[in-house]
Amino acid sequence: MATDNSFRNSEDFSALLIGSFLLLASLTLYFATSYKTVRTQQKEYAESIETLSNESGFKTIEWYENVEGLEGLNASKTAVGTFLKNLTGKPGSWKADPATSMALSETKASEIRKSAEEEYNSKREELAQLRNIVEEYQKRAAAADFNNNALNEEAEAKINQWLAASKSIAGIEKKHSTKAYSKYGYLLLLFLFFGTLFGIGAVLMGASFTHFLRGFAFVFLLGTVSHFLAGQESVKGIGMGYAAWAILLGLIISNTVGTPSWVKPALSSELYIKTGLIVLGAEILFGKILAIGLPGIFVAWVVTPIVLISTYWFGQKVLRI
Repeated sequence: MATDNSFRNSEDFSALLIGSFLLLASLTLYFATSYKTVRTQQKEYAESIETLSNESGFKTIEWYENVEGLEGLNASKTAVGTFLKNLTGKPGSWKADPATSMALSETKASEIRKSAEEEYNSKREELAQLRNIVEEYQKRAAAADFNNNALNEEAEAKINQWLAASKSIAGIEKKHSTKAYSKYGYLLLLFLFFGTLFGIGAVLMGASFTHFLRGFAFVFLLGTVSHFLAGQESVKGIGMGYAAWAILLGLIISNTVGTPSWVKPALSSELYIKTGLIVLGAEILFGKILAIGLPGIFVAWVVTPIVLISTYWFGQKVLRI
């Protein structure tokens, strides 16, 4: 019983609870809000790609558009996904104005859009012209039932030009679609969420929730500042990431003014690391499951245990080793 209570008061138990809650909450949100929509769209794109592959002798412009649509499908583009993406977003990149890493006014966003408007419209017009040319070459190839290699190769060459032009417009398109934003509200929500979550874990380990939350505010602020400093373009260019900044800031504080006593209840580094490892491990596991599909899951969870048990039984009962 003492051992059981000891485990329940340990960082391992708290990390397991917090990690499990994050995973279950994520899965529940995904299946409740996004799964059906995403799966339906995936099926539609997959059917279109298969049809286009069977109809033509090469990858047409419509084929590439459907593949791009399929690859671009993810739950982060749904309403709930967008909210969670904003909630967990870190301070952005900045060059001369540090404030832009956290907020951008509508006035400045409008100025950025206007500065890109002329180039964007020019590239869009060029892309539309290229598309018309590609469609004409595809019609010629289709008229020959895609049996004329010369016509097929000409169409493919034009499609490659269109693909190159499509990639070149991505940067200016992003600039042209700049929107105003503010990350302060999301940052506060993220602090309250993780502060509460890890605070409960701290209580399970015998600590005070209020003392932990006060110290966690400092830890959270330190992490935010680290991301903020790492977002500076010149610093980013030399490869100094947020982790290096966090270590450097921690060393400066501990070796100058010293770590404040009120921060120490939140310095549960193992709790944070173990929770992160649980979530990371689950992410890799689910990724593998999605990649290998049902046959792979059957082999991993059914065939492998049967082989291990059978081998052990054969060695013990038949070979007597």
